[in-house]
Amino acid sequence: MFHVESLLALSGLAFVLGAVEQVAVLPVGEPIVLFPAVARAIWAAYFYLVLRKAAAGSLRLPGPADLRDSWDALIYPLFQGAIVGLWYWGPLFLAAHWTIGLGPLARQMQLGGLKFVRRRHWVSYVFLGCELLGLPPTLIASAVESRALPLFDPSYGLRLVSRVPGAYLRSYGVLLALVWMAFFMDTLSSLLQQHLPVPLAAPVIGYLVTLWVPLAQARLVGQFAHTWGGQMLQAGPLEPLSTTQ
Repeated sequence: MFHVESLLALSGLAFVLGAVEQVAVLPVGEPIVLFPAVARAIWAAYFYLVLRKAAAGSLRLPGPADLRDSWDALIYPLFQGAIVGLWYWGPLFLAAHWTIGLGPLARQMQLGGLKFVRRRHWVSYVFLGCELLGLPPTLIASAVESRALPLFDPSYGLRLVSRVPGAYLRSYGVLLALVWMAFFMDTLSSLLQQHLPVPLAAPVIGYLVTLWVPLAQARLVGQFAHTWGGQMLQAGPLEPLSTTQ
C-alpha cells in the first residue's frame, strides 16, 4: 500500500530527479547531456532496491538500516541490477541508433523509453515487445538468484518463471496493466508541465505523478519473487545456456 513513508520518499526522489533534469536543460554546453543518464541511474537504482527489499518479504521502502551490510544489501544487488540494465539500455540505445540517433534520445527524450516508444516506429514497437517479454523474468531471476553469471543469459529468467507458469501469467497481466498506466501517467505529466512552466516545480510535479507506477511495478515483481522464488529453485538451479551447450 502507498502510505506517508512512500509519499515522502517519492517526493525526495522527485526533487532530486527534477533538479538533475533542470541542470540538463541549461544552455551551458554539450557535456550537459550526461545529466539525463545520471537521473535515470538514480531512478533505476532506487526502484531496483525497492524490488529487492520486496523480494526479501518487506514492502517498506529501503532505508539506512537496510544498508549496514553494504556488500550484500547495496553493492552486489546493484551489480546484479546493472547486468539486468544491460538488457534494457542496450536494446534502447541500439533501437535509437537505428532510428533517431543517440543525441536526440538524450536531449529531447531524456533517455526515456516511454517517450521513444511514443514515436510509433516499428523499431520502437519491437523494442517494447522485447522488453515486455524478457525484462520482467530477468528482474525476477536477479531477485531469487544469488549468482550473477546467469543474468547474462537473456533466456534464463524465462526458463525460471516457466516453472510456475500460472502464477507468472497472473502477475504478468497486472504488470501489463501497470505498463499501460505508465503511458497514461507520462501523458498526464507532460500536460501538467506544459501548463505549469515553472523551472523546478514543473519537473518535480511531473515526477511525482509518474513515479508511483514504477514503485508499484517494483513491488509487484519483488512480491512475485518472494512468493514463488523457493518453488522456482526447488527443482534445482538452472544453468545459463552458454554453459550447457
